[in-house]
Amino acid sequence: MIRANASWRLVAVAGAAGLVLAACGGSDDGGSSSTSSAPQSSGTPLYLVDGNIGNGPLAELPAGTLEGVKGTLPGAEASSDFKNRLNGIDSSLKKIGYSYGPESYDAAMVVILASIAAKSDAGRDIAAAMQDVTTGGNKCSTFDDCNKMLAQGDDIDYDGQSGPIEFDDFGDPTSAFVGIYQYDATNTVPGLTADGSALNYESGQIDPTEGSPDPLASKDNRGASDDQLKLGGYLPLTGSLASLGPPEVAGVELAVQEANEGGGALGKDVLWFNGDSSDSANFDKGVQTIDKQIQRGVDAIIGAASSSVSLNTLEQVTGAGILQVSPANTSPDLTNSQDSGLYFRTAPSDVLQGRVLGNLLNADGIQNVAILSLQDAYGEGLAEYTALSFSEGGGTVLTEPDAIYYDPTANNFAAEVSKIKAMDPDAIVLIGFDESAKVVSELVKQGIGPNS
Repeated sequence: MIRANASWRLVAVAGAAGLVLAACGGSDDGGSSSTSSAPQSSGTPLYLVDGNIGNGPLAELPAGTLEGVKGTLPGAEASSDFKNRLNGIDSSLKKIGYSYGPESYDAAMVVILASIAAKSDAGRDIAAAMQDVTTGGNKCSTFDDCNKMLAQGDDIDYDGQSGPIEFDDFGDPTSAFVGIYQYDATNTVPGLTADGSALNYESGQIDPTEGSPDPLASKDNRGASDDQLKLGGYLPLTGSLASLGPPEVAGVELAVQEANEGGGALGKDVLWFNGDSSDSANFDKGVQTIDKQIQRGVDAIIGAASSSVSLNTLEQVTGAGILQVSPANTSPDLTNSQDSGLYFRTAPSDVLQGRVLGNLLNADGIQNVAILSLQDAYGEGLAEYTALSFSEGGGTVLTEPDAIYYDPTANNFAAEVSKIKAMDPDAIVLIGFDESAKVVSELVKQGIGPNS
């Protein structure tokens, strides 16, 4: 659980439907798109989240199954130029989508810039410079511009592809965007996995966590430095998050490519070693990957995507004096983890996504909701903060106190869906990963799914 003194706040711009959010419209003319209209699907409205919206298995459902389904995803709108650059790394993204690609790019880029600023490849030195290169200096948004400023002795403030990046003392971003998306009749998501725009982008501020973070590691435990920055991948190449792997890997590879084209770090090319984190059903794979990255002598780990996976190996990583930066961990549990000051993330805690999703449900006129979620650190945290936000807006959560939880490795989800059906909710929130396609199929089978 997040500590009681950690709080969120959303930029106050009151809308007609009561959303207390700063909205950035997804339309080409810069106008703000409304998120307060009723869902356009028939059947029971379904809402998805960052772990499942736009992923591969859901897109394979029968055409029209997901039409009108809405979902939230942390991250600013990716520009056409940035998407094209990612496509140059992996052309499959045109179909898969770009989820957490911007955050992955920024995770790698901040580490590279912090290494240059610190004049060191040691994890603790890079960690000590992470805030310095993202706050309070001269604005820059490309490696070339930032690197030139650093070479001149200037302080820099890197603003990335995922938005402004400003870390608090616990390594969490204090400013972030959450996109609101909606499926079309072909089970694709305009602005995410298809041409077009998201419904909206909400910007939010998260107050820095009060208290004392874990002290920065007193020394570098990796042994002698070789003055060559090595990044180790810890991203989902297999398992229930595998659909998130390609855009995340492409984001890191693009950042490394652009940095090396601009001169690298510490006078040498940045080295990148990809690695599979898998998921919480296969912790052994993640442990093996981290062991291999430590043996390679990496200075920083980029990943994991799953919060549970990161929590499982955090001591293994930071105990070795290695910096870890996740582009997709959102569990509040990671805010005050014991990490020797070596853990950061470029995705916001689900304190923010839960607030946006709860407010979206209120704005859509939903009176009561049932939440169905996988049971892990990510699912439990997002369910809690979605339920809290929706309740504060006047709605009723039928799945008290927060959600009905399921095992994501189960063969079927008939029992959990039957419980949801008996509640007869106005809407369903589904928090999950690739197994969500099976859950949606069961919802449709029992007559409580979208367009069923």
